[in-house]
Amino acid sequence: MVLVSLVLGACYDPYDADDYWSELANAHCTAMEYCCTRAEYTDWWTDGDGDRQDCYQAHADAVFTDAIREGIRRHTIFFDEARAHACVSALENIACTQFEPAIRYRETYCESPFIGQIPDGDGTCYTDHECRSGHCGLDNHCLTAVAPGLPCSDTNGNPCDGGAYCHGGACTFGSPAGASCDSDSDCADDWCKGAGLFQDGTCVQACDGV
Repeated sequence: MVLVSLVLGACYDPYDADDYWSELANAHCTAMEYCCTRAEYTDWWTDGDGDRQDCYQAHADAVFTDAIREGIRRHTIFFDEARAHACVSALENIACTQFEPAIRYRETYCESPFIGQIPDGDGTCYTDHECRSGHCGLDNHCLTAVAPGLPCSDTNGNPCDGGAYCHGGACTFGSPAGASCDSDSDCADDWCKGAGLFQDGTCVQACDGV
């Protein structure tokens, strides 16, 4: 009996944050390919210099992944495997009318599997995921979270929940398709087309299943 347990234990391969990011990247990019037209998909992943970017790589190795790995190692972040599987499943089964292509939305369909252990007002945090609120300020202290639609201040970082940004003193998702914009962050869909040094762009909706 002990031998069987040891053998089973030796074969067990734990599921970690890197496994989750890999599965989430596959789920998100597959949803984007299905919900976008080919022209939309190509346009989204082409930068201003005309270079093509890789969807999978952008999601699997986002700018915050190293900080999350460190937080897990320091025990300031708890990785919940059950929540991770639920997030992947949510993306695998999402309707095109609910899907958003921007990375900031990818864990708004579920409860984030990265559970911060640092209370609001405390420090020292190095990434949003270390905070119970989900928001680490520029002063490396955890901020109190602000729900979309409520007043906010962005003087110490973005305190807005659910993929919203702090714009004009309120938590908002950005302007709708058709509105003028200066940058992607001005738009709800994170896509501002045609903006230049001396001209405004236009907010565009992608991946709407049309």
